[in-house]
Amino acid sequence: MFCFICVSYIVYIYCFFGWIIESTYVSVCTGNWVNRGFMRGPVIPIYGTGAVIVLFAVIPFRTSPILVFIVGTVAASILEFVTGFVMERIYKVRYWDYSDKPF
Repeated sequence: MFCFICVSYIVYIYCFFGWIIESTYVSVCTGNWVNRGFMRGPVIPIYGTGAVIVLFAVIPFRTSPILVFIVGTVAASILEFVTGFVMERIYKVRYWDYSDKPF
């Protein structure tokens, strides 16, 4: 199915491009450079992990675009919730705070 090397490439590529997109977006919004990664180096692990989890979650539903969308959305939401919960417990910081957003 997927070899370990292929999955590793997917993780690293998504970690890197996620860091580029998020850091660029936040930097443009704030007007100065912001490194959004919490690690050293240009990576944000949630993007690589999320890509692999969503990929494996949607494979059984690949023939139905609607199910791919629904399962991918649920898998990404669960990943974000669990990661946010764990990061808040470990680092005592809220990395995702949507309390000022409706719904």
